[in-house]
Amino acid sequence: MSAREAHALHCAALHENLLALAAVCACLSMPSSLRAQQRFAEAPPTIAPTGPRFRFGIGGTLAVGAASRHYNTDAQEDVSVVAPGLALDLGVQINDKLAVYGHSILASCFFFSIGAIEGVVEYTPTPLISLGTGVGWTGMAVVSFLPTTSTGSGSWEGVSIPLIAALNFGGRGPRGGFRAFRLGLETAFAFSPDGEGSGMRASLNLGYVSM
Repeated sequence: MSAREAHALHCAALHENLLALAAVCACLSMPSSLRAQQRFAEAPPTIAPTGPRFRFGIGGTLAVGAASRHYNTDAQEDVSVVAPGLALDLGVQINDKLAVYGHSILASCFFFSIGAIEGVVEYTPTPLISLGTGVGWTGMAVVSFLPTTSTGSGSWEGVSIPLIAALNFGGRGPRGGFRAFRLGLETAFAFSPDGEGSGMRASLNLGYVSM
């Protein structure tokens, strides 16, 4: 047998040995790959269904308010308030676009106080923008040591109708829902049930929301 023929036989045998080794490796790795595929198929989704869930929001607020009360004697009492405080939302996020929650504001500084509690229906067409409205109660008070009401001392309360617009900066959480840093602007028209006065309230809210 010539050297060339011997070399060809050696190469052929080496090739057959490599093919046999590859087949053995494939057989050994098949059960582990099947187990990995099974674990992947049984793993829960990383994002939960976007159904009803708890709605929560909290943050700081800067609130301003003004109201006038008219008396049968043609006298008028004016109240004006500017104060920092806290805003809190608690309710239900029905789905990614619709929420119903209780909205409250409490702000006080020195002799100025303003508060509100309202039921709000909120619509979120995109995760970035939320719009809401509702109905509730607003009260404000100014304490003054001066004897005249022309300085703005006094108190006022009435039914309020808020309009809320907010920007949400965040993303979806690991268990579904949306968590965001929130910047909101709120205005509300208010009126006395007895028809003797009316007022306006506005606030700039900055905080966290889980929706």
